[in-house]
Amino acid sequence: MIKTTIDRLKYSDSRILAEYFGDLKITEAGVYMFKPDEKAHEEAHTHAVNEVLIFLQGKGDVPIDGISYPLKTGDVVVVEPGEDHRTHSSVEDPLVCAWFVMEK
Repeated sequence: MIKTTIDRLKYSDSRILAEYFGDLKITEAGVYMFKPDEKAHEEAHTHAVNEVLIFLQGKGDVPIDGISYPLKTGDVVVVEPGEDHRTHSSVEDPLVCAWFVMEK
């Protein structure tokens, strides 16, 4: 897991997070608006590729491999292949998250 903030991202002329992913391309993406106290997915899950979460609004937490990391607006989390994770939004300030997955 990599956690940083949006103001610390490095990018090339054609790729976001170039320092981590080089020339890998984004294969899926979206924006999700959480409801208060909502958890993404029924249970924690894993991916075979990197998933990047950019939090545009709100607060919450993301447990990764059993360790819970607090989230706030501007946080960027890279969930690496095989890491068990599930995002959880706060009650008072729900999260809005841009997400994308990288090619293998």
